[in-house]
Amino acid sequence: MTLVFKTKVPHGKFHVYNSKPHFNFKELKQIHGNSILPSESISLDSEGDGIYFSFKESVPVAIRTADCLPIYLSNQNNAAIIHAGWRGLQKQIILQAGAKFIPDFAFIGPHIFQNVYEVGAEFKTIFKDYPNSLLQSGEKLFFSQEIVARTQLLGLNPDINIQSANLDTFTQDSLHSYRRDKSKDRGSNDRNWNVFIPN
Repeated sequence: MTLVFKTKVPHGKFHVYNSKPHFNFKELKQIHGNSILPSESISLDSEGDGIYFSFKESVPVAIRTADCLPIYLSNQNNAAIIHAGWRGLQKQIILQAGAKFIPDFAFIGPHIFQNVYEVGAEFKTIFKDYPNSLLQSGEKLFFSQEIVARTQLLGLNPDINIQSANLDTFTQDSLHSYRRDKSKDRGSNDRNWNVFIPN
C-alpha cells in the first residue's frame, strides 16, 4: 500500500492509495451507476457508486477508480464521495448527490485527461448537452470527464469552489489506468483507492 496523493479538504483529508489501505473504511460494490447510499446503511453487499455521510460520523469512506473521476463533495454538515465515469456522468450521479445536499466545495481526484481519452462517435450524441467536453482531432474524438463534471457541479451551485488534483492517471505511472494497463499483465484489476479521512 503506497500513498500516491494527498491533500487537505474541508473537514478532513483526501488520500489516494495504489492498493487497498490497511485501515478500516466503508466502501461499495461499484456498478457504474448513479446510486448514492448513506454511510450508515452500507453492508458488505451494498452496490452503488457514491457514499453520502454527515460529519458526525468518523469512519473513512473510499471509492475505487482507474481512469474515472473520484469526486469529494461537501458543505458545512454533509459530504459525499462518488465514482463518476462517463456512464455515471451520463446518468447524472452528481445531480443525485445534489438531491442529498447542496455542496459548496468539490474536489476532483486523479483521472484520465482528455488528450489521451479517445472515444467513439456515439459520445457526440451521449454528451450533446456538453459540446465543450468533446474535442475533434482529425478523425479522432477525445472526451473530458472533468468538463462535464464541472458543468454539472456549477448547475448545483454556481458559487461552488471546485478544486482538482490535476493528475492524469494515464501518464502518471504511480497511478493505475485501465486504458494504459489493460493490455499488460499487471493491469486490469488494479485500482486507485480514493479515501476521505475525516478530521
